[in-house]
Amino acid sequence: MRKPIFQSTILRIIVVVIVLVLPINIMTLILTGRVVRNNRREILAETKNVLEMRGRSFEDMLSRAGRKLTFLSINEPEYVQLAAEETRNRHNDGQLLTIINQDLKNIRMEYPWINVLYFRFPRRGYTIMAGYMPGDQQLYRQELESFTYNADGRGKADNIIISQTGVHISRTNWNQMIFGTIVSLERVLIDLGYTNEDHGKIHFFADQEGLPLTKKGRAYLAKKNLTLEQLQQADRYEVFVYKMDKFALSLVEINDLGGIFDQMTDTASGVLLVIAVLTVILVIPLLIISINRQVSRPLQRLVAGIRHVEQGDLDYRIATGKAGSEFEKINRNFNQMMEQVKNLKIDVYEKELERRQVKLRFLSQQIQPHFILNAMNLIYSYEPDQYDLIQKMVLCLAKYFRYIVKNDQLFVTLQQELDHIDNYFEIQKARFIGLFSTRIECDPGLAKALIPPLLIQNFAENAIKYTLRIGQVIDITIKVSPIDSMEKPARMLIEIDDTGEGIPERVLSDIAAFQKTGQPQKTLGVGIQNTIERIKYLYDNRMSLTIRRGADNRGTHIEMILPIYFDEEQKYADFID
Repeated sequence: MRKPIFQSTILRIIVVVIVLVLPINIMTLILTGRVVRNNRREILAETKNVLEMRGRSFEDMLSRAGRKLTFLSINEPEYVQLAAEETRNRHNDGQLLTIINQDLKNIRMEYPWINVLYFRFPRRGYTIMAGYMPGDQQLYRQELESFTYNADGRGKADNIIISQTGVHISRTNWNQMIFGTIVSLERVLIDLGYTNEDHGKIHFFADQEGLPLTKKGRAYLAKKNLTLEQLQQADRYEVFVYKMDKFALSLVEINDLGGIFDQMTDTASGVLLVIAVLTVILVIPLLIISINRQVSRPLQRLVAGIRHVEQGDLDYRIATGKAGSEFEKINRNFNQMMEQVKNLKIDVYEKELERRQVKLRFLSQQIQPHFILNAMNLIYSYEPDQYDLIQKMVLCLAKYFRYIVKNDQLFVTLQQELDHIDNYFEIQKARFIGLFSTRIECDPGLAKALIPPLLIQNFAENAIKYTLRIGQVIDITIKVSPIDSMEKPARMLIEIDDTGEGIPERVLSDIAAFQKTGQPQKTLGVGIQNTIERIKYLYDNRMSLTIRRGADNRGTHIEMILPIYFDEEQKYADFID
């Protein structure tokens, strides 16, 4: 007797497919819209960061050039002599002017974005310009020669902007001298990388009132018939402004959100809509044909096989038919599964070991060097002539990154880890000069013993984190030695001590709680928790970890007792036993 049509498995599968496919496609469209919006936020945030970085570079360059000119006006006798009110000696003046002109040329070579550096000596009527400005040079010389010394403004700096030509002039009055820089803002935009404006973006310089100083900015606002303030208030536009108040300038970026993102959204939505329609039109008929030919009979045989297994007949095997059917593949897999039951213990162990290794790699990847940005800032803070320090820091960081990036292994040699720790200490000593000393001791026979990478570093980081204080010098000691005992495998003791104020009791309590329960502690750093989990997975109950305050309740004392393995096969063989 044939089943009623609505009780047919085939029909039920078809209905389920229809019910699932349509909502999935609708949800895909919705999620795509969210992805586009999230990408929009990320792109705009990155755009803002780039604008601020480039604007800050230009601002820093103007500031450094101004400081060098001020230094010359105060400390170099040639400048003081020309500024003094004395009887002219043209031959002597010519020599002084030659020296000053060469000084300005040398400084300008350091700052290629600055077009002209100038010095004016009103008492002598001399104006010295080093550099080149596009256009009429005489126009800018006349502008400089019109400057008069303002005794009331001695030491003060101001700015002059020639908006028609997009030229910025900085001016400082000091000791009967006037000096500063001349910059073509149009050229600065090119030097900053803003050459091809497309995809709804425009960059320009503006004054403190928001009026554009460069051609593209004036043309853009004129075309939109809007002011910068109006654009900032409009939903269609995202406007970023980096203000350089010291120089009465702003670097502006305008993003036309419609131009950038509408096309992206429309394209993604159109593609997904086509996919949804094709899915409904093509997939469902193919499913009907496939189900009719390949599902019903293999499914019945599979059900019969399951019933035999439920009754305890583990030797039952399903007779396989046509190889093209997916359910026939399931039947063959069922037969293979029954063959593997005898070896279930080994299979379960291998899967568990694989799961542990995956989690260990995941935990290792979470151990990221959080001090990298501080090290980069330290390099940036060095003066250009501190080449040896810069070279040393770059080499140390290169070693650090090389160790981190290439270390996708579960184990490294103890010597490799200690070399990495020593390199890490060198980087930290460059940051915290004179605040701590280090000593690393290792029994020579343990140099090739295997330990998890970055295991010791996490505790070394915490020694620095919790103990360094300004005005107090601490000692950090790492000692590795074998433990004399008859136990197998042999064990080694890793001790980490510092003489600082010691790890807080709150942190010790959190560590104890995590070791006992395995539940993450919100106030405890990721590094320590990852380290505890890693050694637990790798060594099970063959290790111990103790963290406590040092002698006289000062400093921190860490002890790790680990089994000694010289190859991974030895380790896993011991684990299985």
